[in-house]
Amino acid sequence: MRDSTTWAILAATPAVAWFAQWLAFNPRVSSVMRLRYHVRHWDGASHTIAITLALLALATLLTFATAVIQNQGLPPGRRFIWVLLLLVAGIVTAPLYWAIYLRKRPGDA
Repeated sequence: MRDSTTWAILAATPAVAWFAQWLAFNPRVSSVMRLRYHVRHWDGASHTIAITLALLALATLLTFATAVIQNQGLPPGRRFIWVLLLLVAGIVTAPLYWAIYLRKRPGDA
């Protein structure tokens, strides 16, 4: 029914986007890159990259929220809690929801 590998990649996307933003804006990392590897600063492209990564993470979390809403195996109250958790702490709860509800089990066909 669902491709578990695609959902796993989507589950990791918010955390990877957050780490990439941290890496791009961390002053220590940027100074090491400039001094040791002679890499120029992003020249304003970092803001575009940050906005793009934030929108990608938001789209991923909204995709997971849609999957939660469509999951008829959960009671309505639990669906509401999952959606709320995804929107508030998606970096942790997207992989958790994937591991609990979307990952293929050994007995699944």
